[in-house]
Amino acid sequence: MSGKKKRKASLRCLFLLSLVGVLLFGAGIVRAAAHKPGFGKEKGSYYYWNEKGKKVKGLQKIGEKTFWFDKKGVQRTGWRKIGSSYYFFRIENGAEGYMITNAVINDVKLGKDGRAKLTGHTRRKLKMMTRCAQIADELVKADQSKRTKLKAVFRYVMNLRRSNTGNFRTGSEWDLYYAEYILDRKRGDCFCQGALMAYMANAVGYSHAKAVSSGGHGWAKIDGEYYDPNWASVIGFDKCFGATAGQSGTGGRPRWSKNEKYVADLGATDEKASVRKSKKAASEAKFVRKKTRRLKKYKAMSAVLQ
Repeated sequence: MSGKKKRKASLRCLFLLSLVGVLLFGAGIVRAAAHKPGFGKEKGSYYYWNEKGKKVKGLQKIGEKTFWFDKKGVQRTGWRKIGSSYYFFRIENGAEGYMITNAVINDVKLGKDGRAKLTGHTRRKLKMMTRCAQIADELVKADQSKRTKLKAVFRYVMNLRRSNTGNFRTGSEWDLYYAEYILDRKRGDCFCQGALMAYMANAVGYSHAKAVSSGGHGWAKIDGEYYDPNWASVIGFDKCFGATAGQSGTGGRPRWSKNEKYVADLGATDEKASVRKSKKAASEAKFVRKKTRRLKKYKAMSAVLQ
């Protein structure tokens, strides 16, 4: 090939490479421009794009509400530990997944700034709930239905290794003990699986979850239905997932409804129910204070008369 032909071939290659570069660069601009500012969904997860078309990260105040996004910009909800504090974000997508403030969620009091009030008990409980939220992040997608999410976490708990922990351990925090046991060791028995199932259901948006035990067997009760991941390994998934009270004790199922001896209620995650509970507690406290003042006044009057 002559020198002239080689130069033409080289120029042609440079032109084609430049054209490809322009096309790729242009496609990138089109993709970036496709995301208008605001909430949006991508591959099953929710994000928020700012005015520059970039995904926001961390704690963000958008309008009058506050939201949380992880290091990749994925919106995260439920219980989250940010720094040394715990917060609760409604388990909803997009603009509905905002931080809750001045309420009681899962029997944990939230302040005006959204921070959870920490005690020895609530600190332990919050640690468990944030662990379960992080596990749920890996198991489910935000755009899935609640029922689909519940099935995913049920299978997760059901498939954990089975190991006997001995006689049932009673006490005010028995549910936390067993849920911690199985998460720390990746194995456990029916008490462990029942307790963990309640916490995992709570993590995917079920407001009324309870860990239940007869003293000889353990399971979870969620929105009035029975979930027994341990027994499901024996008689099948379908028979032990969302069974009704009428199905209890039939088809090889344990008699769940007749043996709810120990019940650990995780408390409501529903904002309205939690606010009502908070107001009820405040009203009860006010009644007790009023009654106490009356009693002191009565004692003082009695002392004078004597």
